[in-house]
Amino acid sequence: MDTVWDQHPEFIPREHADFTHYWRVGEVTSRLTADSLLAKPADEVLPDLLAYEPTDQESFDGHDRWALLRAVEEAVRTDPSWGLDLADAMVSNAAWDTDIWYHVIIAWETSEFDQDPLKRIMSHLSAGKLHQSNARQIPDVLSHLVRNADQVEAPGLLDEANAIAVALRPYAAADELPQMSSSVGGVPLYVSWLERAVNRASGKLALFWTFSSELWRKQQEPTPQSLSAEYREALDAIVAEDGVPGKFGRSVLAGNFHYFLAVDEDWTISNLLPRFDTDHDDFQCVWDGFLAWGRLDPANAERLREKFIAAIPGIAAEFSEHMRTRFVEFYVVALGWDINSANDDWITEFFKHADVEMKGHFAFQIGHRLRNLDEAGQQEWWRVWLNDYWSNRLQGVPVPLDDAEISEMLAWVMHLPGVFPEAVGMATRMRKAALNRSHILHRLSDGELIERYPDDLAELLIDLGKHDTNPWFWFETREAIDNLLAKELPRDTRDGLRELIIRFDLR
Repeated sequence: MDTVWDQHPEFIPREHADFTHYWRVGEVTSRLTADSLLAKPADEVLPDLLAYEPTDQESFDGHDRWALLRAVEEAVRTDPSWGLDLADAMVSNAAWDTDIWYHVIIAWETSEFDQDPLKRIMSHLSAGKLHQSNARQIPDVLSHLVRNADQVEAPGLLDEANAIAVALRPYAAADELPQMSSSVGGVPLYVSWLERAVNRASGKLALFWTFSSELWRKQQEPTPQSLSAEYREALDAIVAEDGVPGKFGRSVLAGNFHYFLAVDEDWTISNLLPRFDTDHDDFQCVWDGFLAWGRLDPANAERLREKFIAAIPGIAAEFSEHMRTRFVEFYVVALGWDINSANDDWITEFFKHADVEMKGHFAFQIGHRLRNLDEAGQQEWWRVWLNDYWSNRLQGVPVPLDDAEISEMLAWVMHLPGVFPEAVGMATRMRKAALNRSHILHRLSDGELIERYPDDLAELLIDLGKHDTNPWFWFETREAIDNLLAKELPRDTRDGLRELIIRFDLR
């Protein structure tokens, strides 16, 4: 070994001599930091940035070009004027293909600019040589600028931004397409169209046109009742776009269905509404966008009534559990504004196609809506459809109740003070089941029901004791039961409450 060390003094004991190999994990860094970049004029730094390629040793030590570019991005965010100087220098050097542009443009997505710097940015973004390689990043900058523009900047800004968006469209259509189908063990997995769309140029451009039209409307006096020819033309192009890029754009538009219905009802009804049909090729992408971003009010719920009802089998068959849950949430909200009776299509069609999870979530969402209704609203629901619906379900119409539904529906009673005695009458007629809703009784602590309906509440508690419940179901109910026992109750009722205390060891 002495001979070896004489010839190779660098051959020293390894840090981990007992390992055949190991990885050293550390932060990827750059020898040029944001501070060191900002310490020099941008045009002086540019040659080094363009030429920099790490040596093998630098790469081994964790220094690479990606870290350098992140340092550039940080520098541009820290000092936007320095970033504009860097962009000017790249233009002067005809450096259109450098990867530096990507990080400069990303930094502009969150930067704030005055009027003069804004003009310089728009000049750079207008350069056609940047469009192909930055078709995903530029729409984000345009959206950021129009969303944050004040009225002084907006008139000229909108014209320039819209022109850039039009010029980007061919490159957006050619953007690399993602894999829109995947599977595990041969079982297809649902892929969110909107989630992919907001990360692709075509989806980002659709979002830009939404923001741009919103700013345009704010500028008009009086507020227009429809979109201008320029915006209709841009939106028509998205509607007509073929393939996956077109679906991305339409998924974004459907996510803003409530907005477009409000600002141009005729265009929206003609161009977006038919795409919610089950047999339309855009069925999945528009429902995905709407369920992710959409908002419901009585107007668009009425417009979508038939689409909602007809969509149930397609949603149940094609969508993920999360999106089915979201659909049911929207469905119940729309139903609450539009339903006419317990035999309405809102009910009968839903239960023809809903799976077990959808039915359970339907019951949960009804309870959620009841919590937000005042007593007059509860009484209206009860009169119009809820009373008859509950009675029908007790008779297995349109389908028999399962345990999950029973558990959810028993929780409704606590949210129906406006019709509490009638609701208790329904609840006590339900078959006994395993109750997985351990917080059904959480409202007992407020005392309102004890004071208003002691007899009915006691009857409900005694009946709940006949179901299969876990110990947590009765958590902190002893005080409420004691308060009930202090009321003038029939002897059989008092005995039933005392039996609950003993059976469930309520302390």
